[in-house]
Amino acid sequence: MATKLDSTLFSFNGKRCEDFGIINAQVNAALFSETYLTTRQVKEEKASFTNRSYLMGYDYTADDIPLTLVFESNWKTEENYLAVQEWLSVEGYHPIIFDKFPNVSYLVTYSGSSTLSHNGLSQGYINITFHRDSPFAYGSVVKDSVIIGSKTIHTSDRDEKPAQQFHEIYLKGTEPCLPVVRITKYGIDGEVSVHNRRNNTKVLLPKLALGDYFEIDCDLEMIESKSNTVFTIGNLPQMDLRLEVGRNKLLFTGEALVEILYQPIFLQ
Repeated sequence: MATKLDSTLFSFNGKRCEDFGIINAQVNAALFSETYLTTRQVKEEKASFTNRSYLMGYDYTADDIPLTLVFESNWKTEENYLAVQEWLSVEGYHPIIFDKFPNVSYLVTYSGSSTLSHNGLSQGYINITFHRDSPFAYGSVVKDSVIIGSKTIHTSDRDEKPAQQFHEIYLKGTEPCLPVVRITKYGIDGEVSVHNRRNNTKVLLPKLALGDYFEIDCDLEMIESKSNTVFTIGNLPQMDLRLEVGRNKLLFTGEALVEILYQPIFLQ
């Protein structure tokens, strides 16, 4: 079975390690040592009338990822040497993807100290530690597109119930997901909603007009728009849609093209 550390090649922040002439490798005869199960601490409470402890859950720790980066031949030029420094020390959390796990990424940033071991002839390796943003790994983003109703432009005097359609999303992973929802309105003016019948969460945008476009980030609770529609205090959108692990039955209401972008999350 492959693991992170025995992946020779990887990408970080969208750039490939081989573009810098380095690979991930073990430089001595020792075995690889890496975390097997996610580090966790037990949360418990003890009743006053007994010595028995009651499990209240777990606190999980984001385990670091130590890497040994070997220059395949030498670091060629000072320019390449400095480019590696700039690449590895970028601020903020960025995805690292190992070639033996191409569909899973970790959000990491360089942390602590690093060492360069070399022979004085521009040949050597770097020991560096990446700190993760959480104890989770992230799968590839999935996009589901649903067309509700007909794309034919209707007159505003049409008196019918709003178009409705069911759609199922099966979420892989171990954790719920707060998706990004993109809505492009067509047809008669009116609200558009996506309701997860499994947990009673939804995205609802009231009183949309033909051509309105909105992107709703349910995780950050942010909304971006390319339209002139303005929401007022009595006319606020709802954006708490959440996908649970497993099957989610979604009810779409209103005439629109709706795109749902979601990402499986794994406790690793």
